[in-house]
Amino acid sequence: MKKILVALVGCQEKPAPAPEVKDSIEIEPSSKTISAEGGNVKVMVTSSGEWTLEAKAEYGWVSASADKGVDGDVVTFNVDPNETLDNLVSEWTFTCGEAVAEFKLTLKGLEKLPASITLNSEENLVLDYNKGEFTVLLHSDGVEYRDIKVTLGNENSWLKHVTSLAGDEEGDAKIIFSYNALEGLDDLRETITFSAEDVKTPVVVNVVQEAKHVLSTEKEFYT
Repeated sequence: MKKILVALVGCQEKPAPAPEVKDSIEIEPSSKTISAEGGNVKVMVTSSGEWTLEAKAEYGWVSASADKGVDGDVVTFNVDPNETLDNLVSEWTFTCGEAVAEFKLTLKGLEKLPASITLNSEENLVLDYNKGEFTVLLHSDGVEYRDIKVTLGNENSWLKHVTSLAGDEEGDAKIIFSYNALEGLDDLRETITFSAEDVKTPVVVNVVQEAKHVLSTEKEFYT
């Protein structure tokens, strides 16, 4: 009797393909609102790979510490103070492959503008030796023209503050000064400072009254 040998050949299983990794990106927080003082805002990035960051517009008041990175990175947004009454909004897009995450940063406006005084006329004035008057034009925010303090540099000044009047436009002021004729041969100098409560930066005006310059000649007599 013949024996039949049957060889059994086993088939090896092919390894299963690795699961496809989908692009993903998440940020924390996804939005932030801060006060008008500005400051720093930190955003944590969780992603499946490398990511990039792009602003949706040009923002002069905020900048990001990085425009690309990897999983686990932290981006710091540096925010300048807001000196206006309006809220400022910036929008940013984090991208990892085909995945995106949007970040929105809002900088609140001031509740009111800080008190300030600005000069609308010449900073340095030169007067002649005759008697006369001149007017300094100012503009103020958050300050009534009556509350603008006028300070002369010299206690016994040759200038006299005559009066303060409202200007033609809202917030404008006219500060009027007078001076006498200069009899001497030396120029006179004075500094006028305009300030008010809660105004951080006062306005300074420099004034010179030029003396009458007399040209003298010497006569020689010959015999």
